[in-house]
Amino acid sequence: MSVTPANASNQPIRNRAVLAFDNAGLPDRARMLNEFSFQQLAGLVEAGCLDNVPGTATPLPDDIVGLGKDRYMLLNHAAKTGIAADHPLKPTADNPAQFGVDEAAVLADAQTGLNNLKARSRHFANGSQLLRDIIIAVSVACSVNTNDAFALLTGN
Repeated sequence: MSVTPANASNQPIRNRAVLAFDNAGLPDRARMLNEFSFQQLAGLVEAGCLDNVPGTATPLPDDIVGLGKDRYMLLNHAAKTGIAADHPLKPTADNPAQFGVDEAAVLADAQTGLNNLKARSRHFANGSQLLRDIIIAVSVACSVNTNDAFALLTGN
């Protein structure tokens, strides 16, 4: 979810996106999250529009926030990895001089990468929980607090 800093060429795009998003109703906000470009979504993330802070005037439903964040991560992954270079449009009989990027293939490849990242994150979270459980077990077995149990296990 990291956002590269804005520059002179993309700052106006990001600002307009935030303004349009802030002034839109819920149905339009959901549509925007599905249709905005990478830079427009970067503006929303940068401005905290997807943070869904309790008490804000118009919080978004969590499922819509999740879709927006997933789409941003998808486009961000594609931009950071440069996978568009792996998916040029192929010439066809109808367009033998075709050039450009096969956007559908790029997004499919990015989706695979995002799915792998989410799977690794779940495994990491599960592993972290297992380690916390072990620390608690050592704490109970040795009648010490969890910090001391951690120190016993790690030598710190």
